[in-house]
Amino acid sequence: MIKFALQKHFHKMGTTYLKEKLSDILFAMAVHPEDANIMLASQGHKIAFLRYHEAIPQRYARRFDELVEKINYWSMTLNRDKIYKFPYMHKTTAAKNIKLLLDIYDCL
Repeated sequence: MIKFALQKHFHKMGTTYLKEKLSDILFAMAVHPEDANIMLASQGHKIAFLRYHEAIPQRYARRFDELVEKINYWSMTLNRDKIYKFPYMHKTTAAKNIKLLLDIYDCL
């Protein structure tokens, strides 16, 4: 039910909306003084909100869904809306996820 409501909501917003939101997320991570894991976690709640956006390119959709699943899992496990750091995620994995966001942004 929630998925349908979000898809209906995002249907009204196009690629411009997604590009603007990704731009805000990437800028916030770029100026963040900590390592990649903490940078990614600091914007996790914003990333999770974009899960069902139809403008996400198909070739990145599966990896983006996996990232959002990790964000949602740790948010529920730690019982917080925002998390400080992803437990058990290496900095290199976090950097790859940030690159995924950059690739999606470049593809739009």
